[in-house]
Amino acid sequence: MGSILLSITGGVLSIAIGYSMYLVFLRSVDVSKAAPVSQGLFAVLAVISGLFILGEVVSWFTFIGIAAMVAGLYTLSIAQRSQSVSTEARWLGFKGLAFMVLVASFWVAGFSLQKKALEHLDVVIANGLRLPVVFFFLAAFASLRLSRSLVSPDLEEPDTEAQASAPIPTGVEVRPESSFEVKG
Repeated sequence: MGSILLSITGGVLSIAIGYSMYLVFLRSVDVSKAAPVSQGLFAVLAVISGLFILGEVVSWFTFIGIAAMVAGLYTLSIAQRSQSVSTEARWLGFKGLAFMVLVASFWVAGFSLQKKALEHLDVVIANGLRLPVVFFFLAAFASLRLSRSLVSPDLEEPDTEAQASAPIPTGVEVRPESSFEVKG
């Protein structure tokens, strides 16, 4: 029973909370900037978690790899920061980086709990239990948010001016031809 609770808790932390926070974050930052930083932070935090929490054996090559990843993230940060000054690209900033550390921490915590749960639990059973719980967790959160907006409609009022001035789609708009379009 303990392994089942670890698996479910890990799923809620990594998928329901971590990935939901990441998707919210993607609204304000370009994915070309957020993805490398988040994946790099996840890898670094995963090694630290494996070393100190899970008791995994880590070699010097792992630390060299971590140093290379940190150097790469720093280099990416400098390149993106100089690009954002010139092209107004959306960059992380200090708050965004702190948020990404929080997101990666949720991912690592969830996956670390999964690792512990899988010591005594079959992979298929772990996924079969955690994914429906994650779904119901997210569905409950969505229904609370929906019911709150129904009770207090002023929380999420649509922009009626933007809707009134938006063109009515007719289906005959001219679009530039794309090389990715399927022609039939």
